Amino acid sequence: MPILSKNALKLMKKMEKKAHREAQRRKRQEGKRQKKEEEEKKKMEKALKKGKRYKAKTRKRYFESPLSSVVEEDGVPSFVKKCVTIVERDGMNTEGLYRISGKKEDIMILQEKYDQDPQIDIESLNLYVTAVTSTLKAFFKVLPDPLILDTVLPALLDIPGSDSNRQSQKEKMRKILSNLPRENIKTLRYLALHLNKVQKNQEVNKMNASNLSIVSGQH
Repeated sequence: MPILSKNALKLMKKMEKKAHREAQRRKRQEGKRQKKEEEEKKKMEKALKKGKRYKAKTRKRYFESPLSSVVEEDGVPSFVKKCVTIVERDGMNTEGLYRISGKKEDIMILQEKYDQDPQIDIESLNLYVTAVTSTLKAFFKVLPDPLILDTVLPALLDIPGSDSNRQSQKEKMRKILSNLPRENIKTLRYLALHLNKVQKNQEVNKMNASNLSIVSGQH
């Protein structure tokens, strides 16, 4: 797996507070979800007592589902792979790739369509690549748990950014990341390889490792 640069690690340290706020947001989001489920359960029980049929209003969404429930056999979500395929084919020369946001309407369309049918061909929607990258970032942002779990992040941030022994730094990072679930490791590796390809084309897209860390680092 490509290893984050020293600058990227420094930026990650600065983002620790942001990660904490994000964890709190996810906690509130999970609380709301559980509350809705409890309300649905009570309505169903009430209807059953009266001998009535009850059709739940809530349906399982692809977005906001646990990572483990949407990954394929290779451990990576289909949505992530489809988006990356489009970006690497059509967007590698796009200046500000992953920094410039797509249209809100297009992002909502892509998210809703995929929630309705995960088998949908994203390319058939004819969206700009910025809408695809923005929705991909949104996918990670609304996961119930972050890709790099809060239980692992502190140890990762504690790795000295000025470590002169590059190999030692890599080994420390690998050891820490190995504590993540299989699907998190596979997805993180897939994403890291993709972002590494993006930054290799930085002369055109103006997105180096530091820029990518800022826009994608805790989503």
